[in-house]
Amino acid sequence: MHKNIFNYPLSYASALEHAVNKFHKAGISNPVIDAKALLCGVSDFSNATLILRGNDIIPQIELEKFWKFVKRRLSGEPIAYILKRKEFWSLDFSVDNSTLIPRPDSEILVEAVIDFIREIDIEKPKILDLGTGSGCLLIAILSELPEAVGFGVDISKAASKVAKTNAKRHELDSRAFFFVGDWAEPINSYVDLIISNPPYIKNQDRKTLAKDIIEFEPNKALFAGKDGLDSYRAIASDIRRILHPGGRIFVEIGAGQSEEVKKIFYDKGFYLVGTWHDLAGIERCMGFATTKLKKN
Repeated sequence: MHKNIFNYPLSYASALEHAVNKFHKAGISNPVIDAKALLCGVSDFSNATLILRGNDIIPQIELEKFWKFVKRRLSGEPIAYILKRKEFWSLDFSVDNSTLIPRPDSEILVEAVIDFIREIDIEKPKILDLGTGSGCLLIAILSELPEAVGFGVDISKAASKVAKTNAKRHELDSRAFFFVGDWAEPINSYVDLIISNPPYIKNQDRKTLAKDIIEFEPNKALFAGKDGLDSYRAIASDIRRILHPGGRIFVEIGAGQSEEVKKIFYDKGFYLVGTWHDLAGIERCMGFATTKLKKN
């Protein structure tokens, strides 16, 4: 139980200071960043405006809401779920606890796909996103490719609803369509490209995850069996029937999984076309083709 330390009247700067102290004592890793994010979310201020308005008295209704947000953060709930939004690819996405929180590492996959499509110049490419969640990967790609059409599939009806909301938010609902189902099961027509950021954490690694992940993010979107590879097996086994000859699939992978993921796709007749590393130098994305690339 957290005692309310925000007694009205209080300035924005004082409210911020109180929250930072609370977060610091609770061991929250980024107390200043988190407190500013919550206060900006309540006040609808930018960071710059928050500084300029620091001595102003915060309206009581905002102060009460801010305290509720602070208590939720003290319980371990991620900032993105409290504010119900997260930036990805410089776009603002709605999120809730039915979807994973978009992470910067996933932008590696977005870059790889955009570069590939621009390089080969596919006319009106059709892109399928398996395990779409918030739809952030697909929507980010469509935002850069005005001729592309996208389809997203998620086993969660709630996640699919969030993805539809995000497509509408970014005025892409005429080119982004979402379905509820198990991987590619609802799709029966050819696509040019498949993308996926599937669950890839080993079941036994549950105890190693931070509280804000394991207790708040959807576990179905995190864990993939004893070895963390069940999702890749399911995807590789079913996509040949809908992937155009010469089509590609790009998947995000966990640290140290590249060789095992490569073998799974090799065994199903796919050929590796590239790997992409994140800023830490870890292999984060792999691309496979249905046919072997010709050497120049």
